Amino acid sequence: MTNTLSVVPALTITKSQSSIPPDANGVVQPGNTITYSLLVRNTGFPTANNIVVVDTIPVGTTLVGGSISNAGVYNAGTRTITWPSFNLAPAATATRSFQVTVNTPALDGQSVTNVASLTATGLRRRSSATR
Repeated sequence: MTNTLSVVPALTITKSQSSIPPDANGVVQPGNTITYSLLVRNTGFPTANNIVVVDTIPVGTTLVGGSISNAGVYNAGTRTITWPSFNLAPAATATRSFQVTVNTPALDGQSVTNVASLTATGLRRRSSATR
């Protein structure tokens, strides 16, 4: 009898934000600085390899120079930040962050929407059983 282990990625990405000056209602003003933090978590059993996180800078904002963590690289043409690939052990987490400033002028009622994504390849096989 042979038991085959099925290995699938089990990664989550959670985004949080804070504004300077802070606003409990989530309303930002032109000139406010927003810090975005991305928490990547491996909720699966195998180590996730070659994880790449990409975040698109929101329209109506400007990236704060020097604010990208973990050697992320900004592409002004696509308005994206791409962080170098990394591995994440089971139950481990990794955080990536950056800051933007809300442009002046801004339209009343305008939304600042931020989207991030991740990919992973090359999962390591942790175990198998053969009888």
